[in-house]
Parts: sequence; structure tokens; C-alpha cells
Amino acid sequence: VLCIVTTITSTSVLRNNIEEEIKGSLKIIAVSLEETYSSLYVGDYSSDLNGALFKGETKISGNNALLDALKDNTGYESSFYWNGRAVLTTILRKKGGRINGLPADEEIYARVMNGEEVFTTDTVIEDINYYAYYRPLVNSDGSVVGCLFAAKPTAEVEAMVKREAAKITLYSVIISCVCVAVILLIANGFSRNMV
Repeated sequence: VLCIVTTITSTSVLRNNIEEEIKGSLKIIAVSLEETYSSLYVGDYSSDLNGALFKGETKISGNNALLDALKDNTGYESSFYWNGRAVLTTILRKKGGRINGLPADEEIYARVMNGEEVFTTDTVIEDINYYAYYRPLVNSDGSVVGCLFAAKPTAEVEAMVKREAAKITLYSVIISCVCVAVILLIANGFSRNMV
């Protein structure tokens, strides 16, 4: 019973800690994106009549090199959303190509456009669940003009939780077995002394 209670409690605490760690990592990715683009390109974000995204005079939509490099180094997905749609992203469609043009969740996007940062554990894109972090994309005048997005597939997070939970279960079983062995030795010693 002690082993079961310890395992359940520890796994719950572990899941909460991993979710907080993922949230922090996703926020760091979003902030890093913002700072990288701000240091490389001078000026505010804007779009042309065709919907292409610019940072100052530089067109950044269509150039995924920075996002892809970040994904290669961290394993996290990332996107820029403009006018509620992905315009620059690492996330791929099942049938090939990137999810450019795919709309963001309307409720979440509205919250971000009001200046709120949003963390979710149940964002679905192309039938894949993600832990996701949405951060306002802000111009120099303080206006929110879009959204930065960072995500980690839920399946990868769940696999991490299962690995760690298996370790906790193994340790609990080992500790329980040692305790039972010690108790049996002590009980056996008592019973011999009583005879």
C-alpha cells in the first residue's frame, strides 16, 4: 500500500513539475525568437498587401532558416502568427509542406492580442496534441501585432513522464522489498528470543 501511495503521489508531483518545466522552456523559446529577430532586423513588424510578413525592411515570411535551426537545436516547434494565421513555422502538414495559412485558435489568439501570454496543454495542430506557449508579438510603440508560438508534442512529454514514473515505481518497489526484508529479519529475531 505504501508503495502504491508513494508511486501515485510522486507521479502526480512529477507530472506537475514536468509541465512547469515545459512551460518555462516554451517561454524561453518564444522570448529567444523575439530577441533573435529584433537583434537581426531593425524596425517594426508589418505586412504587405499579399500578406508577407516584414521586420523593418526585411521580408521574414518564407525564410524558415532561423526557426528550423532553433528546432534542430532544441527540439521545439515554433511559429509566427499574423492576422490570426501562421506565416512562418516549423510545423509540417501530414501531406507535406508547412502549416502556413493555418488559423490559430480564435479564443487564444484574442487573448494574446489583448497582451496576455497563454500556456495550454491541449493545442491540436494537424491532429497532433501539443503543449503550447503563445506570446504577444509587440512593435516598438507597444502595440500587439501578432503572436509568437512555441510548442512541444504532448506524446514526447508523456513519454518523459512515463520514463520517470517507471523509475519512481522501481525505486518504490526496491525500498518496499528492503523494508519487508528488514521487518522479517527483526520479527524472526524476536520470535527466536521468545522461544
